[in-house]
Amino acid sequence: MRKELAVAADYVTSLLPDPLKEGDIQADWRFIPSTSLGGDSFGYHWLDDDHFAMYLLDVCDHGVGSALLSVSAMNVLRSQTLPDTDFLKPDMVLEALNDSFQMDQQNNLYFTMWYGVLPQV
Repeated sequence: MRKELAVAADYVTSLLPDPLKEGDIQADWRFIPSTSLGGDSFGYHWLDDDHFAMYLLDVCDHGVGSALLSVSAMNVLRSQTLPDTDFLKPDMVLEALNDSFQMDQQNNLYFTMWYGVLPQV
C-alpha cells in the first residue's frame, strides 16, 4: 500500500508545471510534501500568445480521494475541456467547474480555488 501511495504522489507531482525561468512571466516553486497524500494543487500555462492562466486549488480533506478529485480538476484546466467555456474569463471557468464537479457526485468532496488570467503587456 505504501508503494502505491508513493506512486500516486509521484503522479500528482508530475502534473505540476515546470518552473518558468525565462520570459516576461517567470514562476518558481518548491514542493514540500506533507505526511499524507492530499488534494492541494496549482498550475499555470499559456492560454494563447497573450494570456497566461494560473490557479490554486484546495480539495477538502486529505487522502487518495481528495488527490483524485484534484487531479481531475487539474486535467480539465490543463486540457481546457470545460464545455462552452472561455478560459480567458475566470468567472466562466469557475462556474463551469462548479457545474461539472458537484459534491454530491464527488463522494461529498469539494474544492475551493482561485483562477486568474494575466494578459501579457
